[in-house]
Amino acid sequence: MLAAGMGKRLGAYTEGQTKCMVKVWDRTLLEHAADALRQAGIRRFVIVVGYEGEKLMDFAREKLSDFELEFIVNRDYASTNNIYSLYMAREKLAADDTILLESDLIYEPRLIRMLLEVPEPNMVAVAKYEQWMDGTVTLVDEDGLIREFIEKKDFSYASVDRYYKTVNVYKLSRSFSAEQYVPFLEAYIRAYGKNQYYEMVLKALAHLPFAGLRAFEMGDIKWYEIDDVQDLDIANTLFAPEEERLKAYGGHFGGYWRFGNLRDFCYLVNPYFPPRKMLDQMMYVYPTLLREYPSGMRVQKLLAGKMFGVREERLLVGNGAAELINTLGRTMRGRTALSIPAFNEYVRCFRDCEIVPLDGGAHGFHFDMEELRRAAVRCDNLILVNPDNPSGAFLTEGEVLELAALCHENGTRLVVDESFVDFAEKPLRFTLLREDDILIKDLSDKTGFEGADFIRVAVRDEKDNRALYEALEKIRISGP
Repeated sequence: MLAAGMGKRLGAYTEGQTKCMVKVWDRTLLEHAADALRQAGIRRFVIVVGYEGEKLMDFAREKLSDFELEFIVNRDYASTNNIYSLYMAREKLAADDTILLESDLIYEPRLIRMLLEVPEPNMVAVAKYEQWMDGTVTLVDEDGLIREFIEKKDFSYASVDRYYKTVNVYKLSRSFSAEQYVPFLEAYIRAYGKNQYYEMVLKALAHLPFAGLRAFEMGDIKWYEIDDVQDLDIANTLFAPEEERLKAYGGHFGGYWRFGNLRDFCYLVNPYFPPRKMLDQMMYVYPTLLREYPSGMRVQKLLAGKMFGVREERLLVGNGAAELINTLGRTMRGRTALSIPAFNEYVRCFRDCEIVPLDGGAHGFHFDMEELRRAAVRCDNLILVNPDNPSGAFLTEGEVLELAALCHENGTRLVVDESFVDFAEKPLRFTLLREDDILIKDLSDKTGFEGADFIRVAVRDEKDNRALYEALEKIRISGP
């Protein structure tokens, strides 16, 4: 095991200790590795140490007392890279068959046992490339032979479907190490120095017909490489104890794509968006989107107003609905009616409100108009998520406008959340984000008539602005 590095990217986690002393749940990475070796029947453990080496050696002697331990000290760890640590262990490589490990890995213990069970003498553990992976990748031919090691600088997104990521677990035969790897290792260091990576030697060997390096595909074996604090957080989720696993995954809401085969049946995904044409256009303008400074709030409101036919001064653009809900929650007070179950942000963010739950479950998870009418009269605020999340309950346009009129008459603030309106069927889909309904309160303020009169006018005249103003003028002359 190569364990000489400083692990600077892990910040406070490696202050005063090396990477393999970092814990994933209740055990260090070193202990996790030792468990895998035990299950594979391996009891001889050679560790190349450097940074905080004395602490690591003392810890290993205490926790791994059932192993035959041997330590190699790389005192130049601060100015060299892993090629030099491996070079220092060259005599061990040439003396016996070897499982080569890096110290910043966690994996299911069965990996080492399965590697040993494969008859091929020289194996490189690889995983099918996924977008969260980083570092050296390989190309594997139809016979399972590794034909190329590709450095990060030579990575091509055009070839991602062919790539396999190196897991940094290797099975190397004594003859391969003694006759090929160690001689090439020595030559590479003489040519390029000590501050290199040992994968570059494998890259050179892969091009030789006699190398015979084969890929061991991880398949469904869980593993993770821990380079920084985000990696550590993901590893703690992947390898959480069964009783803690659901809670651990829950902390990654919105980022489940980092977890391979996980399928999230709670997180909303619209399978029809974005359309292919929109994706093509975004890809076309991507260099501009990436390099240019984004538009400010005023321009964003102007563009949104153009899109929805609403005056820009009536719009507030937020970074997602949750930001706007949280901001609204800091300003609202009083009794606030909300259909339950509900989008959790409305319960979590409205701390200064007395939440009045409307039990959707009692009505088959549909809205009950009588209950909503009572809430519009008795409460200070009524929150209507339409369509509702998570029930999918939906009020028609007429029902929403009726509640708006009732709230206006009783001085009740109505919050209508249309975040999920695109999921409604087209014949039923509607939005209140339009100039005529937004103007209702202004019109009533200017004329002295109740908002309900103007809502009925808007509905009767099919929400045409000109018709609304003409109807208003007639009402102003003839009376309500």
